[in-house]
Amino acid sequence: MNLIPIRQNLSQEEAPKHLTRAQFFVFAAFLTAIGGCCMLPFDTIFASPKFHSNLPGDAVRFITLSELFAHGFGVVLVGFGIRALTPEKSRFIPRVVCCALWPAIIAQLLKVFVSRWRPICYFGPDSKTFFPNHISQTFKGILPNHQWNTHYLDQSFPSAHTATVWGLAIGLGYIFPRGQSFFFGIAVLASLQRIISHSHWPSDVFFGAAIGLFFGTAITWNWGIGGLLRRWELSSSESKAQSKENIDPKSESFAKSA
Repeated sequence: MNLIPIRQNLSQEEAPKHLTRAQFFVFAAFLTAIGGCCMLPFDTIFASPKFHSNLPGDAVRFITLSELFAHGFGVVLVGFGIRALTPEKSRFIPRVVCCALWPAIIAQLLKVFVSRWRPICYFGPDSKTFFPNHISQTFKGILPNHQWNTHYLDQSFPSAHTATVWGLAIGLGYIFPRGQSFFFGIAVLASLQRIISHSHWPSDVFFGAAIGLFFGTAITWNWGIGGLLRRWELSSSESKAQSKENIDPKSESFAKSA
């Protein structure tokens, strides 16, 4: 069997044309990071319960449920969903998972180095807030006391959940381009959930989204990890084509075996 036509068809038809989209998403990542810097002075305003206390209860529950897609368990469920609903795209599941988990790993590594109190630490009885006078006081510094930062309450920067869901949105958009806006909509909801749950400051969420956009997009490129995934996708497609020919009654290999 000649595998060259299959490889050419995959390269020209099935492989999404990412150069323009990738450039756009990288640019969006840098703009989001800049937005995080600009948001720092306003963190205490948007983290205050007064800012989102007027949201309807159903809206809050809807936003809360979106957290599933920002969690590792949600990424696994998405992988099973792709396998069940579109088995022909199953070979792309490792890339989608990497798009979500690679940004999460980067965010978690930053948490170990940068110590910042979560907003929930400044809440007292009856949801009264005792925010510091200056947002810089929420930061404890880099490797405070020369120790790794491993405590949940001072691992606010950046938001790993947000990085995960934006990376997942990039990965899903890679194989389902028509749903890209829908996936980004879910990412926005999950990002809001991190704020209204008082788990992160708004700037943490912006920086988490920037990490997800940048490193998720990097996985869609066909070099480095993306190159390894591309070779896996091609070999998987070719092996399926070979298996299909072997069981096709019209194929020469089937006739010989018969």
